[in-house]
Amino acid sequence: MGKKLWNKDFILLLQGNAVSTIGDLMYSVAIGYWVYQQTGSSGLMGIMSAISMFVTMFLSPFAGSIVDKCNRKWVMVAMDLLQSAVMLTIGALAYLDLLNIPGVLIAAFLAAMGSVFYSPSVSTLMIDIIPHDDMVRGQSTFSGIQSLINMVGTAFSGVLVAFFGVPLIVVINGFSNLYSAFTELFVRVPKTVQQETPVTVRGVLIDTLAAAKTTLADQYLKIFVPCALLLNLLGAGAFALLLPFCMEKSFTVDMYGYLISIYSAACVIAVLLLGAVKLKPKSQFWCMSLGFTLSIPFMIAAYLSKSFVLICILAFVAGFLNCLGNSIFNASMMLALPEENRSAILGVFRSASVGGSALSAVIYGDLITLLKNQIEPYEVNKGDAAALTQKWIDSLSAEMQKGKGYSFFAVNKRLPEITKSFAQIPVNKVKKVKVGVVGEIYVKYSPLANNHLEEFLFSQGCEVMVPGLLGFINFKVDNRLEDIKLYGGNPFKKLAMKFAMWYLSNVEKNLISAAKAYGDFTVPAPYAHIKEMCTKIIGPGCKMGEGWLLTAEMMELIESGYGNIVCAQPFGCLPNHIVGKGMIRKLKEMYPQSNIVPIDYDPGATKVNQENRIRLMLAVAKENADACQGGCDSSKCEGCMMK
Repeated sequence: MGKKLWNKDFILLLQGNAVSTIGDLMYSVAIGYWVYQQTGSSGLMGIMSAISMFVTMFLSPFAGSIVDKCNRKWVMVAMDLLQSAVMLTIGALAYLDLLNIPGVLIAAFLAAMGSVFYSPSVSTLMIDIIPHDDMVRGQSTFSGIQSLINMVGTAFSGVLVAFFGVPLIVVINGFSNLYSAFTELFVRVPKTVQQETPVTVRGVLIDTLAAAKTTLADQYLKIFVPCALLLNLLGAGAFALLLPFCMEKSFTVDMYGYLISIYSAACVIAVLLLGAVKLKPKSQFWCMSLGFTLSIPFMIAAYLSKSFVLICILAFVAGFLNCLGNSIFNASMMLALPEENRSAILGVFRSASVGGSALSAVIYGDLITLLKNQIEPYEVNKGDAAALTQKWIDSLSAEMQKGKGYSFFAVNKRLPEITKSFAQIPVNKVKKVKVGVVGEIYVKYSPLANNHLEEFLFSQGCEVMVPGLLGFINFKVDNRLEDIKLYGGNPFKKLAMKFAMWYLSNVEKNLISAAKAYGDFTVPAPYAHIKEMCTKIIGPGCKMGEGWLLTAEMMELIESGYGNIVCAQPFGCLPNHIVGKGMIRKLKEMYPQSNIVPIDYDPGATKVNQENRIRLMLAVAKENADACQGGCDSSKCEGCMMK
């Protein structure tokens, strides 16, 4: 478009987007405050975050395809006007005291829909209005300003909400989007070939599929995607091990937080520096290469150092170099996207990114459930564990609603804090029957499906252990590798799945390390260990009905001291019955004192009958415990399992 970065179109887009971002920040604080006033809990914020997440995850690829066929300027204007109309309506309802929870949820849905179409329009438009030789500086300037707005806006938003009140803040956000739409009217957008094509359902589906195939087949993207994987492996991978490293060095949670903050500050400085300095293509290449390669030895040096101050310095340098390389890399990848379906490809990327972000909610949930279940039966002050659980749910939901708490570093910072808070609850460790719960994925976790099994077990004075959802995610990803091993498959798919397993194993390692950081908690075994454990009796090719994982979870529970097991199964699921009920005899041979009861959760079965069978299992557990003299092998003795 223009010869200079700071052309009229770029400035119009930049300042319009900045104003609407400020408005959105204030709105997120204001609506969170209103929800808390109405409900007494910010748990509803989690529902709003989930709405946004799932809309983005499932609609982004299709929205991108539609954007490719439309004038990007008018898409942006339309979405800003939609957002403005929603906000002004919500503000008016708030002024009239007519605003309700369903209205807020509908607003969250409409806002997510608007974002799904707006985001790829902005990203692809920037490619058109920023000179290609200035793409790194332009992208860095844009993201740098966004980061500064988030930092400053977060600090002052609460004060502004308190001063102006919720209705006025919502109205201000409406006008901020209206202003953004007005400025976008004057942005010049070149017409693309795709805009000649009418928008049809069949056409959108075909283009979305084509975008996915292009991502895997394009000669440039075939280079960029593996490079992105390698980048995360070498750069983020070092920080994936930061939490276990801090524990080995006996660092405090605060010291771990300082390291995370230092790395984040280094990234902000790198982005702002790239925005201020124009680099020639050759210089960009060398900065990217040196950034990636030099960040690794600095991180290695940090891990080998014994001085915390020196570790902080080395981590800062490593973070700066890594973010420098990453920013240039991202700008280069944008230029590599084929013009005809840029938005659709970005939609695929965004969908995958949000899907990955959802993993953070799984990690939080697994750790909180693990800790709560081991504290609640022994708490001195009844209700402490439940209250703390709700506190963390409210806090994390509020963070996620603001777009925080999802990142890898944010999760790793929170995990030890969660463990420390539960470890501080006063407990009285007396003998309790320890019960493990396994089964089909829905029946195992859903109180609706299993007739509130966990609540019933707690009412019987039991300590309950339920294997986390992260293990199941590992299992599903690993199954793709097993398929390739058995039947062959796409080498790129194999590479992607291996990277996913590597990433998940590091996430798992951090969760286990966090659970060990404080207190005397029983922690889950690594996925690799439980997979190896069950190979004695069932092969990894058995994948239906929760497959070998169900058997492996029972083995792990027994060896962890939870030999009393409820195997919750849906009625009529033959594969699940084979890997559940079908393996009980073999498990009894290996662990003679194991106490396993399979329960069919058939809608036609009575709750009384199901609970009576569990009561019988608990009676056997208590009888075995009374007969125990102590000092036995915990994998074979109920008494030791209760100690």
